[in-house]
Amino acid sequence: MITPSFDRISGPKRRSTAGAIGLAALLALPATAVAEGDGFALELNRVETVSTGCRITLVAHNGLPDALSEMGLELVVFDKEGGVAGYAAIDFADMPKGKTRVRQYDIFPGACETVERILVNDIRSCKSAAGGDLACADTLRPSSRVEIDLTY
Repeated sequence: MITPSFDRISGPKRRSTAGAIGLAALLALPATAVAEGDGFALELNRVETVSTGCRITLVAHNGLPDALSEMGLELVVFDKEGGVAGYAAIDFADMPKGKTRVRQYDIFPGACETVERILVNDIRSCKSAAGGDLACADTLRPSSRVEIDLTY
């Protein structure tokens, strides 16, 4: 049996000055797509090929009834031919109730142009700040503003 390996990414990657300016412009945009309704909204907002591979920008909104002490996802990257091209494990860390956060992750060592879809394969952790696990899988709402699909 082959066990897949996962690249663990524990937080946002450092951004260049140009990236920080782009992020500031992104934050000035309304986040209505991810802020409406209940559940945990996850939007693939931007992708860019950088020297280390494909970097994604995710906008997450915690519309759950509780603040989260942990939120971790397992992502699977599919190429244009439908083949599995990579895996990534990402952590959002804590997410206060009602909070929207923007995070960047390098998820794939190749060019973003070769990626067709990103699958949220599993919710690795979803813990209430009050203690205990939450059923985040039932409320996850993925969406995408780019040419790459984000699905669950």
